[in-house]
Amino acid sequence: MDGLVLIHLMGHPPVSLKAHTLASWAYWPLEVVQGIAWSYTYAALIRRGALDKYLGMPLIAMVLNLAWEFTYAFVLPTPPAQKAVNVVWVALDVIILYQALKYGRKDYSWVPARVFPWVVAALLGYATVFHILLGREFADYYGIYGAQGINVYMSGAYIGLLRSRGSSAGQSMHVAVAKCAGTFSVTLMFLAMFPGRWLLLFFGLTVFVLDLGYCTLLYRRIKAEGANPWTGSWRRPAGTTADLPEAALQGTDLTKSAAG
Repeated sequence: MDGLVLIHLMGHPPVSLKAHTLASWAYWPLEVVQGIAWSYTYAALIRRGALDKYLGMPLIAMVLNLAWEFTYAFVLPTPPAQKAVNVVWVALDVIILYQALKYGRKDYSWVPARVFPWVVAALLGYATVFHILLGREFADYYGIYGAQGINVYMSGAYIGLLRSRGSSAGQSMHVAVAKCAGTFSVTLMFLAMFPGRWLLLFFGLTVFVLDLGYCTLLYRRIKAEGANPWTGSWRRPAGTTADLPEAALQGTDLTKSAAG
């Protein structure tokens, strides 16, 4: 006897069910939107990070994201169109990784400078093994559980990043909105392909709510700094770090980072 049970386990859990085939008119617009939106997100945060000398993505989220995209670009099988997109993303991720090694320690000044690159490398290796095992265990051809799990963490971590820095340094509305659009299109795609997988819907709604919250907080922060939020990553000048202590700008403060 199992005692009191409110919900019984399924004989054929949703994760074992095959995906519904979407018509081309439904699949390709969503695939194109998420590909373009995320590519723009990466390009915009690279530009913003270069201007402000700050990593444009929470460090741990960056590691998890790069590991997922590497795994599904070069290690595990995934749909050919998505694999091609992943290869492009990995190329952009390499630039973001460079910025992480160059600027990321500003959010973790308690980590010795000589140790920081090794910490990033160890985290990246661990995350890659995690995604390989997760994809294998679930036979996750689309990588959806790893992808949506990362997005839940990343969306919350962006809010932590903004609060920790006390500034919009390294961040922009263009990044925030493009990320939200890209992830929402993925949620719609997965909802149509896997209507019985409620966990994916739960993840998607969680990400959407967190992204809207981050967009609102970031917009207010940039306005409070006296800048126009919509001049974007390309034209808003550097200098949004004005409210940070000088020591923080040199990477010797911000020890209470919630960014990663």
